[in-house]
Amino acid sequence: MLTSVYFEYDSYKLNKESEKRLDSLIQLKADLRFRIFGNCDISGSSEYNKKLSENRANAVSQYLEEKIGNNIKLESVVGLGKEKQINDNSSEQLRKKNRRVDVFIDKALVSGERKSGNTFASFLSMNISQMKVGNTFSLPDVNFIGGRHVWLPKGNVVLTQLSNILKNNPTVEIELQGHICCDYDNFDGEDLDL
Repeated sequence: MLTSVYFEYDSYKLNKESEKRLDSLIQLKADLRFRIFGNCDISGSSEYNKKLSENRANAVSQYLEEKIGNNIKLESVVGLGKEKQINDNSSEQLRKKNRRVDVFIDKALVSGERKSGNTFASFLSMNISQMKVGNTFSLPDVNFIGGRHVWLPKGNVVLTQLSNILKNNPTVEIELQGHICCDYDNFDGEDLDL
C-alpha cells in the first residue's frame, strides 16, 4: 500500500490535509512497517533538493512517531532529492506532484514468514474453451531489463507461444497489461532509452 502527502513549494511543513491523511494511517491495526521517501521538484541545486526532500521525509516521520503505537514500525526514512521523480516537470501541476513524501506500507513479517501476493494461472497452460470474459491470467517469464522497454531473451519463447495461440484462435481477444516497479528500493519508472 502506498500513501502520499504533498507539500508547498520550498516547504517541508505539513499542512492540515497531510496531517489528516497521516492520522488515517495511524488507525491501522495490523503489524505494519512504514518506509518513508521524500521527494521534490527540479527547482534548485541537487544538494538543496536532497536536503529539502530529507526534511520532508523527517517531518512525516516525526509526525508519525509522535502518534503511532506498537503495531507500526518505522523502518526507513530517506530523502531522494530530485533524482527519482515519478512525474516530469513540464508544468507547474506536474511539479506540484513531485513535492511529496511517499509512505510505503507493508505487513511486518515474522522471522521465516514470506510475502505472498495474488497468483494467477498461466495463460499458456489454460484451455481456451474454459476461459471466460474478464478472467485474469499471467504471462510467465516476460520480464524487462530494469529501466528499459527491452524484454529479456527468456520471454521470446513465451511470446511466440502466445502469438501461435492467438493465430489459431482468431476470435480470442486479450488485453495485455504490464507494470513497473514502484518501490524506490528497486525503481524502474523511467525509460532510460528515451
